[in-house]
Amino acid sequence: MAAVKASAASNTVILALADELAAGTIEATPTKSDLELGVQTLADALARQANPFPDASPAQVRHPLTAGDTDETWWPWLMGLVVGRVAPGEWDVVVIDDRLVEGLDAGGNPVYPVCRRAAEAIRPR
Repeated sequence: MAAVKASAASNTVILALADELAAGTIEATPTKSDLELGVQTLADALARQANPFPDASPAQVRHPLTAGDTDETWWPWLMGLVVGRVAPGEWDVVVIDDRLVEGLDAGGNPVYPVCRRAAEAIRPR
């Protein structure tokens, strides 16, 4: 059941990211005026200050490759997608690395782990 929930969360994040990226494609940008682009840029900068890791944003996250690796200082930086902010200074992140696949969902898609990390263990991409 947990694997299904994690898969659904990662699929939702990935689809939201795809929708967000489509809005900023080269085809969509020329339809905005300079004023609209300037306002959007300022609004995005303010939002990043309030939440440096918005939902569905790509990130790198420190995560162990094996369950027995407890020394966080040696954990590698792996690709991930931010699921959401769960507490002040903490985010849930889907770790997207084929070495960590936990199984397959009903559709045959890989299920990746979701971890909770503080800002120090996350880097924006």
